[in-house]
Amino acid sequence: MNSRRFELGWEWLSAGRVPVESHARTWARLEIRLGDVCATRVEDLDSGAMRDGLRVPLMPLAEWLASNWWYLTSESPPSYPVRPARDAMASTRSWYRRHDLLFAREGFSLPDLLIARADDERVLVQVASDPGRSTRFPVRFVENQSVLVPKVVVESELRRLLEAVLARLEGSETADAHELRERWSEITALNGDDLVLRQRAGALGLDGDCPDEVPDDLAHVLVETFGMQPSSLVADLLELPAAVAADTHTVSWVGEARESIQRGTSAQAPLPASLRGRAPDARKLGENTPAHEVGWELASGLRRDLLGLAATAHGEQLDAALGPIIQVVPDAPAATRGLRGLLRADEALAVVLPPSAAPTRRFLGARALCLGVLGGPERLITDAPSWSQSVCRAFATELIAPRAYLEKHVEGAVVSEERAEELALELNAPRRAVEHQIANHDIARLD
Repeated sequence: MNSRRFELGWEWLSAGRVPVESHARTWARLEIRLGDVCATRVEDLDSGAMRDGLRVPLMPLAEWLASNWWYLTSESPPSYPVRPARDAMASTRSWYRRHDLLFAREGFSLPDLLIARADDERVLVQVASDPGRSTRFPVRFVENQSVLVPKVVVESELRRLLEAVLARLEGSETADAHELRERWSEITALNGDDLVLRQRAGALGLDGDCPDEVPDDLAHVLVETFGMQPSSLVADLLELPAAVAADTHTVSWVGEARESIQRGTSAQAPLPASLRGRAPDARKLGENTPAHEVGWELASGLRRDLLGLAATAHGEQLDAALGPIIQVVPDAPAATRGLRGLLRADEALAVVLPPSAAPTRRFLGARALCLGVLGGPERLITDAPSWSQSVCRAFATELIAPRAYLEKHVEGAVVSEERAEELALELNAPRRAVEHQIANHDIARLD
């Protein structure tokens, strides 16, 4: 099984009496392979037979890819886990229009397959089956799969399909063929600051070609101001909403936090090589495992193998184990929207937490530790619903409020609000973390 697999395959077919020239020229049998499944596997609702391919024109798909090129592999999902488009809330519909093949079908049958940024190097590709037999098409998609695929693989496959469609349309003088050629030519001709602007604007869900969406002052921030930051911090900033990421207060906070680390760090033991060695394991585990489960697994393994702690150890025992690894810098700027802290993990792990973070200091320190494991010399701890931030929230929750402890100390099928507060005090953890663990692991029902 190749869980990192994403392949587009097509065979050109005769279109018969298809009236639209661009559709007739690009009529094909399309197969999409994702991980170990065929994302285009369908059930014929009349005969019950199964088949792996679709007979569709590739022109609408190519037009959709070109229109959403800067968003597809650069913009993060609105939340993790990512819902299928059919189950999405109305408030996120515009995001799905940029990322889900359902919005490329133009009356033809395509799967509920979405493509979105997971982190700087990987892309989430996810397909969802049709619910029951409730489809207006004569076929029903039957596969479910969610994997993280290298970004270069995804972009290469999408580019290959686009260029094959354009080659198929060579000589066509129709308006839609001309428009697709022009659009793709503009995309491939970009370089330098123009390319950087389109990529960073796309990551924020903005159209870098539209002055109303990206005026000159915002373009300056995205290209020049962000250009002075380490690439790992830029990646974290671009996971935040546009109004937060490009806000002058956000950029100032990052600068002040970095200065605090420069002034406030002292000699400290290097981050253990065995800890850094967890990054490949996390990435491999995350290829076909939900983000929160990756976080739980990382926390359990680190607690057991590297910190030498029992499954139920917490509070002061945990602090004693983490103390030599994490240094919290005392001089930190006040908090700003969406940012919870900044860490540097080159030789040691130093963390800047704003004064307002005192009640959740242990939780944020654990999140910083996880980000240090995942990689990047400098990272931001943020409220973004991205893959890495989601992994780290689950990691921190498991580390400070271990499942094993709660399973041992929760009595009965229902946990009252008072008992949840007691458990939080015993663990010296935020009550919300305790409640999440109880609910997410089905330990009991919260009253």
